[in-house]
Amino acid sequence: MRIATELYLKRLIVGGMERVYEIGRIWRNEGIDRTHNPEFTMLELYAAFWNVRDMMSFNEDLMAHLARSVHGSETALYRGDAISFATPFRRLGYLEAFEIRRIIARPAARRRCLPSPVARLRDSRIA
Repeated sequence: MRIATELYLKRLIVGGMERVYEIGRIWRNEGIDRTHNPEFTMLELYAAFWNVRDMMSFNEDLMAHLARSVHGSETALYRGDAISFATPFRRLGYLEAFEIRRIIARPAARRRCLPSPVARLRDSRIA
């Protein structure tokens, strides 16, 4: 078992293939307990010339397709709650997601005075 599938996939991208993926068994040398198993299966994919928005759209479509294939609709029940996999998903900025979960909180005065680097990139349409 490998610790990552990426090395061979990146070689294929450099060699001229535009899109590659692998579903592989992975092993990480980490502790094991009743909630953590160091062996798992992972999907890793790369696409040449895609930006982060292309990858997000692809993953949204993949999740919606998987939900339809497994559950027959884009809605799944989990512990009594309905989870919608209908596209488009709500997109959050990195810091915004932390603020919503109350993991971090930026002072309101700082938020008004200085735009974050993420906001500057978003507003400049670079990212």
